[in-house]
Amino acid sequence: MSESSSFACLRTAALTRGLDDGAVSELVAATQTVRIQDGGTLFVQDDPAANLYLLHDGRIKISQLTPTGDQIVMRYLGSGDMFGCMVLSGMLSYPATANAIGDCSVLRWSKKVMGELLEEHPLLATNTLTTVGIRMRELQERLGELANERVEQRIARTVLRLVVQAGERAEDGIRIGFPILRQDIADMTGTTLHTVSRTMSSWESHGLAKLGRRRVTVTDMDGVAYIGGGDNISPQAA
Repeated sequence: MSESSSFACLRTAALTRGLDDGAVSELVAATQTVRIQDGGTLFVQDDPAANLYLLHDGRIKISQLTPTGDQIVMRYLGSGDMFGCMVLSGMLSYPATANAIGDCSVLRWSKKVMGELLEEHPLLATNTLTTVGIRMRELQERLGELANERVEQRIARTVLRLVVQAGERAEDGIRIGFPILRQDIADMTGTTLHTVSRTMSSWESHGLAKLGRRRVTVTDMDGVAYIGGGDNISPQAA
């Protein structure tokens, strides 16, 4: 990966919002590039927290295992999204696992290097805290959905978030722009694979969605939004 490519990615990332080009160039000079193949793991939940990451290209799935062994998919990340940022809060281990969805390129800074950059450029710390705050708010919203919403409503809202975050125009609707399993949707909504399969098969039969192998296309956004409660769904901040 070239320095110019890394610079272009960082220049548009939330991490560097408000920084001048010179400061962004310092970040580029301090970064290491990691390439990871589809299905590969960058870190596992409870691994020692040693690095901050920013996704250059590809998709990353962030997931967490509960004490009972159930997997919860926290979010999917796209280009320019930062992760592992809790390493800067003093946490000694990562609270979740990061896996590649497709081949990925990732920018990496050690805790020590990023700490020095934060001292030199306090706006980096502000931007990091903003990202953490947004994600905490999203987590609270999802917990509220789990407590108060019907399963089909949660599934609809999850699918809509993914479409807004990573939707691609297709001939028959808007497709989630990366491979996703129905089990992943179940893990995001706190339900079972059987329930997601039954629900989405019903959607397909009613012309709301089209299902393929690891692919979901929403063919009736208004219909799915109605099931989700009719609210405007904002993209998840990664």
